[in-house]
Amino acid sequence: MDDAAQITHDNSGICEPGDDVLSPPTGWESVLWRALVSVGLLVAGLTLGRYSGDSGDIISKLFSLAAALIVSVPLFYSGIRGLFSDNPSAALDQLAGLAVLAAMVQADFTTAVIVGLTLSLGHLAEERGIRRAGAAIESLVKLTSRTAHKITGSGEVDLPSEELATGDNVAVYPGEVIPADGVVEFGYSAIDPAHLTGESTPVDVGPEDKVFHGTINLTGRINVEVEKSGSDTSLGHVIEALGQAEASRPPIIRTLERYAGLLLPIVILIAAATFVITREADRAIAILIVACPCALVLSSPAAMVPALAVAVRKGILIKGCAFLERAANIGTLILDKTGTITLGELSVRNYVPAESVDIRELVKAAELAASGSHHPVSKAIARGSDHTIDAITEEIPGKGVLAKTNGSKIRLGRLEWVSTESTIDIKLKETAGRHSGPAAWVSRDGVLLGLVLLADQPRPDVKTALDRMKSLGINRRVLLTGDRVDVANALADQIEFDRIEAELLPEAKNDIVEEEMEALKVSTAAGNRGKGIMFVGDGVNDALALSRADVGVALGAMGSEVALQSADVALMTNDMMLLPFLVSLSRRVHSTIRTNVYVGVSFSVLMLLLAILGVISPIWGAILHHGGTLFVIGNSMRLLNEERESLP
Repeated sequence: MDDAAQITHDNSGICEPGDDVLSPPTGWESVLWRALVSVGLLVAGLTLGRYSGDSGDIISKLFSLAAALIVSVPLFYSGIRGLFSDNPSAALDQLAGLAVLAAMVQADFTTAVIVGLTLSLGHLAEERGIRRAGAAIESLVKLTSRTAHKITGSGEVDLPSEELATGDNVAVYPGEVIPADGVVEFGYSAIDPAHLTGESTPVDVGPEDKVFHGTINLTGRINVEVEKSGSDTSLGHVIEALGQAEASRPPIIRTLERYAGLLLPIVILIAAATFVITREADRAIAILIVACPCALVLSSPAAMVPALAVAVRKGILIKGCAFLERAANIGTLILDKTGTITLGELSVRNYVPAESVDIRELVKAAELAASGSHHPVSKAIARGSDHTIDAITEEIPGKGVLAKTNGSKIRLGRLEWVSTESTIDIKLKETAGRHSGPAAWVSRDGVLLGLVLLADQPRPDVKTALDRMKSLGINRRVLLTGDRVDVANALADQIEFDRIEAELLPEAKNDIVEEEMEALKVSTAAGNRGKGIMFVGDGVNDALALSRADVGVALGAMGSEVALQSADVALMTNDMMLLPFLVSLSRRVHSTIRTNVYVGVSFSVLMLLLAILGVISPIWGAILHHGGTLFVIGNSMRLLNEERESLP
């Protein structure tokens, strides 16, 4: 079986040949050319042998020998090269080469040609079938923009996108791929991120908005200031990680590699023993042909390719086949709080006015003071304000914001700075004390107006996602946060957790993961079925925990180099529903591989018995031995429907 080719990428995003099943079938034109020439020579040889008598017999055999050599030399070359490889497919090529050689030694050139062609064309069809499943992955490579319109003092200059440097300005026209990560400097447009993040809805962008390489500009011209280009972009990191996933070997392949060296001598012994007992060379040749366990070798890769394709289409980047398999056996879910379960940004929970103060006066004063500040509390208060900003503001470090408007001074910030002790409202102070999040006090000209209660809100889909995970059998939930205990407990009032750890430093999160893993080991030793741990974080300060867990998942990894590097799985958006989708996809893959292995082994054993008994000839063996492989590929292709079937 010809080695498939791996997609490798340089900075330009051009595909080059390698050694993996995701790339185009190697030399399909040459395979078809060899087929036509060899069949032509074989027909010519057989015709000469039939109509030219004894004088043409030698010429006839030479024509037939040439036909057999044309189809067999690639098999011989691949088999000899396989002597220096532990790849399971090498043993398949060696067995096929031996079968063709045995037919040629018997001067059965017709069998040699038909068997060689059947094997080559069959493997070509198998590769093309697997290749089709990787179309979503291949589409990412096509998103790499080859040309960028760099804006210079004299106009626009077209150059390869990988030659862009930080600080360059580029023009992107409607319908074009954005050639680099950067910030919009001029113009408004809608951006299609579907191929990169899985989001189906275009995103409106304008000045100061971030845009990413590989997304498509839909409506208007925009000028973008380049921050990262080439392989340093988010798309570059995604393609690099996909290359690692493509090159990674599933566990079953590593098992086959350990025993691949035994396959060839065992099959040769069986074929030799059959020949000695029956004195029928056809049986021995058929054994060599059908003993190639192609279906077994492809059982895992054929399932992994469509699974990776589906994951990419949904905006899930899986950095290795092993992580996709591990996700099927998760029993404990550990989640970081800020930026993962919650949105990671404050929002106003409530305005609480002081006695005799109208709430509208409190809201207006707070928004006026917050309008000129970049503090997270001020941003949360000012967000959505519809008041005309006519205040002069000044930030007082460690205290708050001072705003001057219409001869009045408005203060927003800490209680001791906003108001004197004599003016403090005891009830308001008690309300602030009971609140688990930040509280900002507001006063005008020394008179206390009230306070603003703020909190980090849970993601709207988090409860649904966690309930779905529980329905999948992932029953244990652990919450980790660097926030105060009361903040964590307030979140636990909305979402149920089995364990809550607060006020943690980043390295302490790794310790919690270690503790949970040790607890699982104890449970496994006690006879319970062992399960793994999935840690979900935003990748900012969770690198240790992400790398230590059985499966580390970074949420919202688009544009985050840290998340892409530290996590085993990166969710390109903040969609929490991708977590149960990932687990469901992993379990379907696990089930598909198990079925493929059972069918692959059973089919190989059945075909071997039929060959030993003389039921099938070498030619029928070459034709039928692809049956198991075609089943494996067809069964694996069903995973492409997982996108529609997995979501609740």
